Amino acid sequence: MNNRKKAEIRHEQIKNMLMKKEIVGIHEFCEKLKVSEATIRNDLTYLERAGILKRILGGAVLVEGTPKNTSYYLRSTLYQAEKSQIADYAVRNYIKEGMTVALDAGTTCCHIASRLAEEDISCSVITNSYSAAAALVKCPKIDLYLAGGRLDINPNSFHDEIALECIRRMYADVFFLGTDGIGVQGQITSSANDENIIKLAMMQQSKKTIVAADHSKFEKYGLKVLCSFDAVDRLITDDKIPDHVAKKLLENGACLEIAK
Repeated sequence: MNNRKKAEIRHEQIKNMLMKKEIVGIHEFCEKLKVSEATIRNDLTYLERAGILKRILGGAVLVEGTPKNTSYYLRSTLYQAEKSQIADYAVRNYIKEGMTVALDAGTTCCHIASRLAEEDISCSVITNSYSAAAALVKCPKIDLYLAGGRLDINPNSFHDEIALECIRRMYADVFFLGTDGIGVQGQITSSANDENIIKLAMMQQSKKTIVAADHSKFEKYGLKVLCSFDAVDRLITDDKIPDHVAKKLLENGACLEIAK
């Protein structure tokens, strides 16, 4: 078999791995395909130029397709500037002195936690996110409530029955919800499994729910529908959302805000 044919087979295998998992690290590619890191980097460069994937720090992410529940670390490397933009807007406009804030376990909500840690705001925070809790634990003006239990390393969160019971015993003024996909027709979706129970419980125990999602989440669909637009109060995204997508969202009843 010539080198060109071997490369074509690898490219298909890389695409199949990304279809199953959406984000894959370089070392995982090397281990699975039994080739060197240099070979994988060349393959990823070729596929990125072909528009199949996007290279990120330590791996690659699928450009199109159904989002999958992927490694928290790898997801945290994506769209960091956009997530910070959303976090800054959310803290400035929706978190006030004395409030109780619930934070989902997504990477955008971790940015909100980090931004909140920089502010001099006295408030209470409820979260099942280990990363969000770590960002807030040293803030003297924040009363932190961690919905604990067993830590799931992949999403870096707690979402077993102990965490669920903790959430059901508390109440928040505002809940910031993360999501894997938002359809312009009104579907807010997630590819998570057990974590969805926590998301829904936080919605039920909060006066207001705000979806915090960067522009890449729109016109994508996770496996499971969490809720529709009428179940949330706001959708906050960054200023890279395409105009035609924003228009469709507004036409279909979304209360959309662009973080600026």
